[in-house]
Amino acid sequence: MKYKYLLLVIGILWNSSVVCAQWRSASQESVKQQSEVDKIVKDQGDGKVLYGYCSPSAKVNSGSGIGFQLNKNTEVTAAIRFSEGVMSVVKGRKIYRLRIGVASKADDAKVFIRKPDGTLVMEMSATLNLGWNDVVLDTPVTIPEEKELYIGYRCTQYPGEYVIAYENTTAKANGTLMALGNGILWEYSDLGNLCILVELEGTEDEFNCLGSILGVFPSESYLPQGLKKKVEMVIRFLNEGEKEVTNIKLGRKYNGKELADTICAFHNKVRANNKSELTLEVIPVETSKYEYTLKEINGNPVSASIKETGISLYDTEDVVHRVVLIEEFTSQACRNCPAGQESLHKMISGNEDNVAMVLHHSGFAPDIFSIMESDGYCYFYGSPSTYAPAMVMDRTYLSLYDTDGTGSLAFDPRSLSKSTLLKELKLPAMVSVGIKSKYDDASRKLTVTVSGHKITDLVGEHVGLTVFLLESKYVGNQSGFSGEFEHNNFPRAVLSDATGDVITFNGDGTYSKEYVYTIPESYTSTTGQVTESHPENMNVVAFVSNYNNVYPDFCAVLNANKTTSLNEEVTGLKSERATDQSIRAFAKDGTVYVYGEHSNLKVYNLQGMPVPNENLVPGVYMVRLTGSNQKEYVRKVCVGN
Repeated sequence: MKYKYLLLVIGILWNSSVVCAQWRSASQESVKQQSEVDKIVKDQGDGKVLYGYCSPSAKVNSGSGIGFQLNKNTEVTAAIRFSEGVMSVVKGRKIYRLRIGVASKADDAKVFIRKPDGTLVMEMSATLNLGWNDVVLDTPVTIPEEKELYIGYRCTQYPGEYVIAYENTTAKANGTLMALGNGILWEYSDLGNLCILVELEGTEDEFNCLGSILGVFPSESYLPQGLKKKVEMVIRFLNEGEKEVTNIKLGRKYNGKELADTICAFHNKVRANNKSELTLEVIPVETSKYEYTLKEINGNPVSASIKETGISLYDTEDVVHRVVLIEEFTSQACRNCPAGQESLHKMISGNEDNVAMVLHHSGFAPDIFSIMESDGYCYFYGSPSTYAPAMVMDRTYLSLYDTDGTGSLAFDPRSLSKSTLLKELKLPAMVSVGIKSKYDDASRKLTVTVSGHKITDLVGEHVGLTVFLLESKYVGNQSGFSGEFEHNNFPRAVLSDATGDVITFNGDGTYSKEYVYTIPESYTSTTGQVTESHPENMNVVAFVSNYNNVYPDFCAVLNANKTTSLNEEVTGLKSERATDQSIRAFAKDGTVYVYGEHSNLKVYNLQGMPVPNENLVPGVYMVRLTGSNQKEYVRKVCVGN
């Protein structure tokens, strides 16, 4: 992507040559804006209003382009989103025209209005010329009863051009969604705002007091049974109106029981079209479901849907074996990437079986292995720039590596420490992931079955299964490396939905999904280059994670697994830890003791950190040890006063 804070030079030095910044811009020349217009809602008269997230007076020219760096003719999609606050006002009203700005001519554009599931409300062909274009709808469209609505266009982008135009100004939520082809619309809210405006029924005043709860996220989603701990409920609020917000009223329910409404005041006023957060403390004593409803903004009643979340308690003896997912972003054109990969492989040495590696060829210049889905996964950077080498571990935010305070999930793989990796490996897994892969060479048909079970209720609105088909041992060019370079673990295809197929669990907590895929003889990258496929060098990676289309820091991977070939079965239905009850642990006078022959006794607190087995303060601890049969045992021990 082109980002407003990105230094736009291929191979640019970043933090003393540690990374290569991605170049996806149309021009380094900034686009001048007219500063006198500061409202996004403009009254058009005749009971109509022009609504959008950019200034109606934004200058649009060939330097306004933003988007994907492409070396072949490719269809791209751009859209804005009407989210819940706006829809509460506009549903049932008519849309008359769209005002769309483009940075290069698009003579094959398809202008659309569609629902969140992709169902079209309206689509029409249009020729979009450089600059602003008025697209008058053949018939006014009535806005349907939906929580969200997407309005935009798709068209061909040609090599060396950027057709999608944006306003390089303060970013607004819902103002920038883009995709390659007609695929997933990933949100890039840090960039600026797309030049898309909508003329519909209404007046300016109706848009003064709007808002929605984007989500409610617990600071910890899973807690061991018996531990009473305060957990923060982070409530993320979006002010979609034109006036500042000082407070909101929330309705609350706990496990179906109605609680008293609460008025929450923001520490700082929430400016128009901006996000903010509030926190409420809870102390769960059981697996809990929490419901929150936005009832008032600045004392004005609003209509909003219920937002649900939960905190699940689990038995520490039920946890299953964990495989950590590491996704690295790389490129053949990145001279620093070989060093990044070498450092990462040294860090995981000795734990290779417990780490699933995926190398997305994205984040810098695209190459012969780049696929559209990998470009979409740059969303998990969560920052205004992409670069390589970079990595994300279990799609989890690690504040230790966010040295710039951007909130990004990605960091340079050369900064990963062994202790961070080991800490991630020791985290309890709430769900197992087993893979059975079968490949028929004659038909090139691949059948993958992923199954497992959960040990407690999984938290998230979109807990899904993602399955990657990877290839390795491909010798090709690599900047920064002399001689032949072997490329490994790069995705050839995503067998599931890119955001994960939502899992439906059976009554006993198990799940199973089957994927059938025919492996082609060759693949075409986003650059248009063709490479042969080699099934004998392929394997499968599968993982369970939550997906959130607004906040990448709530997309944590719950567990993963991998095969080493296309004809292999790896179990994930049972814990690899033994459960022999003849090994019993207990505590006395602040020290843990064990009945039964054993060795390698280690004690951990509930954060997974090792602690000395003496003078233990009261609380719950995890004990790991090796029995006489050389199996690993895990026990939960309560240390009393």
